[in-house]
Amino acid sequence: MLRHGLGLIFDVYGDEIYRVEEEKKIKAVAFLPIEDGKVEIDDLLGVIKVYLMNFAAEDSVETIAPQMLKFQ
Repeated sequence: MLRHGLGLIFDVYGDEIYRVEEEKKIKAVAFLPIEDGKVEIDDLLGVIKVYLMNFAAEDSVETIAPQMLKFQ
């Protein structure tokens, strides 16, 4: 990801999930400033690649307990 000169984006937010082939729309970003300055509306904050992400209900995801892990 390319970043803005005054900080970096660490999360993005949209209002829905899009298919891979659809145009994606990011509605907001979480921006971490690292330099003093002024970021204005419509400034380019960064260039990112956006991939499809699916969500699953919590009860359908298995948990890994510490006793299940075996290190050799």
